[in-house]
Amino acid sequence: MKTSVIIPVYNAERFLERAIDSALEQPETGEVVLIEDCSPDNSIDICRAYAKKHTRVRLLQHPDKQNHGASASRNLGMRSAQCEYISFLDADDFFVENRFAKTVELFQQYPNIDGVYEAIGSYYYDDEAKEKHLARMSGNKRNRLLDPEITFINKEIAPEDLFDRLVQADSGWFSLDGVTIKRSLLEKTGYMAEDIHLGEDTEFTWRLAYFGRMMHGDLLHAVTMRGVHNENRVLSDSYQAKEAKRSMRNFWERALAFCLANDMKKETAYVIVSRYLDTQQLEHQTGNSMMRKLGKSVLMGKLLLTHPRLVRKIW
Repeated sequence: MKTSVIIPVYNAERFLERAIDSALEQPETGEVVLIEDCSPDNSIDICRAYAKKHTRVRLLQHPDKQNHGASASRNLGMRSAQCEYISFLDADDFFVENRFAKTVELFQQYPNIDGVYEAIGSYYYDDEAKEKHLARMSGNKRNRLLDPEITFINKEIAPEDLFDRLVQADSGWFSLDGVTIKRSLLEKTGYMAEDIHLGEDTEFTWRLAYFGRMMHGDLLHAVTMRGVHNENRVLSDSYQAKEAKRSMRNFWERALAFCLANDMKKETAYVIVSRYLDTQQLEHQTGNSMMRKLGKSVLMGKLLLTHPRLVRKIW
């Protein structure tokens, strides 16, 4: 098995060499595709040096040489991938030794599956970032049942049930950095959404689970380590205050559109519609509980008028 490792690169000069080296150390890595996204630091020089030194490393940039974000960069990498399999790695993360051992075994044993997902761990670059990460994980209600040090699915799930479990968020989740897919799966799923900027990887993994047969690999031991540091976007207080609500609203708007376009279980559709209504309501939130209830009723009425069959299905 040979895989294209897709690494979007932005402002990552502190971590980039470790990420690339960890990918090159894997015998299953057919190529490392670096997509340099107009970084303000010296990331481009590091990328150029690796591409010049290693035949397995390719450097890409967006045609206009401008910054387009992680989703657009991953999409550029996936579209140019030359191997039958595709894997993902963020520029501040790194693979562990024998990262693809279980993945290879599963693709050989089950040739009809479309992808494999495995656990990823956390590598802390400083104590302050560790404290912020652990506080963020414990502050989210759905995270409290999970180990904050590792991202994983906490039980064995049949491929046909995976999408429902991910949406209902009752069994954990997996990260792109722990995923390997057949390139052919992209013909069914499409590429990553470029119009949402928080949760775009979650939205993509949902589509992988819905359209593909995704099998779990190692759920107990991390195959990739996530770099946790103060430059992480999700640990930024200013980013959370300014962007989180808007980004989540956009995420659930896209989730609702996916729900309308595809058949799914009543319970799963209910979660999507409920979360959509909650995030839409945040735009009109007031301190009066009666007004909040009224606002949600108005939103439900609008949804009933535009998509009556969906609303009747779940209620």
